[in-house]
Amino acid sequence: MQDQLNRNPLNVTGTPTLVSGALTVDTNQAVSLSGPTHFFQATDSTSLSITGSMSIEFFLKLASLPGSTLEVVQKTGSYLVQVDSSGRVLFRLANGASNVTVLSNVALSTGVWYHIVCVYNGNYAGTQRFGEAAQGTTSAQVEDDNTNNKAVGRFALLETGLLTNVSVLLQYIDEIWPVQMRAVVYSDLAGEPDLLVTTSPIQVLNPPSPAWRVWTWVNFPLTPAVVPAGNYHVGYIADTIAGISKSPLVVSRDTVGGIASRRPDSISSPSDPFDSVSVSNTDNLSINCNYTAVGRTGLEGKAIIYINGARNTTATYTAGIADSANALQVCPLLTAHVDELSIWDKALSPVQVATHYTAH
Repeated sequence: MQDQLNRNPLNVTGTPTLVSGALTVDTNQAVSLSGPTHFFQATDSTSLSITGSMSIEFFLKLASLPGSTLEVVQKTGSYLVQVDSSGRVLFRLANGASNVTVLSNVALSTGVWYHIVCVYNGNYAGTQRFGEAAQGTTSAQVEDDNTNNKAVGRFALLETGLLTNVSVLLQYIDEIWPVQMRAVVYSDLAGEPDLLVTTSPIQVLNPPSPAWRVWTWVNFPLTPAVVPAGNYHVGYIADTIAGISKSPLVVSRDTVGGIASRRPDSISSPSDPFDSVSVSNTDNLSINCNYTAVGRTGLEGKAIIYINGARNTTATYTAGIADSANALQVCPLLTAHVDELSIWDKALSPVQVATHYTAH
């Protein structure tokens, strides 16, 4: 038994026995372990200290059921796979105070090879909206004598999404004058707005008299754009109409923990570079961008156990994995046959798991 990529040399305790493997097309033998007399250990390394999506894959055959819950694979404080006294598989992930344990709903029989894959799909699985979606504690005027009439806040998109709409929380402070606005989305470069990603058409907003000075979410449908996960700057450009020198709008902002950028710009030229920018590290604009997630499978944010190519059970988990300094151990106490153990730094898909099983 060896590390195929030569990244994590295995330290062998005792003299494990070689036995016939699980794969009929593979001439490599499996190993019979009976910890603590015979087991394997790999020193902690970067490639084993996985904190996000991962998969643990192996073939397992039990000669007998353990008297208590024992580990097949473990990196204490990070992740482990166990078998309990009834033959059920447990998959556990830990990140400090957060942890999850997934228990298979079928038990393993003795004397039979099983293909087991434990997957953590740490991809984002939350609400399909990013931005500041609450009214701030203070408000900022959109425009004052045509200065700083373009403003954006930096927000993180955690998955690939089709951007469809920007909503801005604003209020009219004048019940007479109209104003024109459009939404804009920019990419991020070193914490500052960079290239225009998409924009909305210009809208002329008329005061909803007599309901002025009331906070209102206003929607700006975007030209649809598919963008990958990353940081983006979402905001607006506002301008007056017919020579009015002062905007009648106020946009909400939260003055704690945000990053907002402002500059003068023409509403007709949203792609102008964001140079000469005024940056505030305390403003979070009350703006959000709606999107439709692209490529979701429904397994995002899940810890999953597959047995013999089929998904057996899942549990919701999004907290990630602790980067512990502990060694990786294989059957430190359990007696079992193990073959083709792999640690992946990605979440294997259901198709990949099924393919790996049927290929044997």
